[in-house]
Amino acid sequence: MAGIEWSGAGGAGTPTVTLTYTDQDGNTGATGTVSAVASPGIGTFEIFTLAPGDTGVRAPTSFIQSATRTSGTMHLVLFRLLAQIEVPAANNPGSIDAITGGMPRIPDGAVIQLLWFGTATTATNFIGNYVESHG
Repeated sequence: MAGIEWSGAGGAGTPTVTLTYTDQDGNTGATGTVSAVASPGIGTFEIFTLAPGDTGVRAPTSFIQSATRTSGTMHLVLFRLLAQIEVPAANNPGSIDAITGGMPRIPDGAVIQLLWFGTATTATNFIGNYVESHG
């Protein structure tokens, strides 16, 4: 998968960002887009919608914005989703463990990053634990 991570708050502007890439099967010229949010804060992570039928990005070849932001620092990130937890409502957390999550394998050399995609425009408290161990 591919996304944009903001390490410096983005300025005004809501460009459509287009990523041209080689897909999971080696086909070139596929495109995915992000309809960017206005003035993204530090830590915002926007995921590209891939071309129909694609399940992954093997290699990016072009990264273009339809409009320029006034400031900010963003990074193109390629990643693999290992596990996902839905939190359908406030104070109604989901859970994942070795049984419910199928014990996803974490590849050697992986850099683990937790992402939070809020659906509300108000502040949200995210409280929880992340534990990783080797047996």
